[in-house]
Amino acid sequence: MSSIEVPTFPKIEARTHANGSGEVTINGTSYPIETTTLEDRCASILERRC
Repeated sequence: MSSIEVPTFPKIEARTHANGSGEVTINGTSYPIETTTLEDRCASILERRC
């Protein structure tokens, strides 16, 4: 079994809710997410990390 070291910077957190809303927080700065499908939520989170 291999392991992957997760970098400590930048700190990224993502929260989503059943109604399609959520937020991505990068180093303490929050970015809102408003979507209608799970696929769109995932895409929004991944786009924001770049």
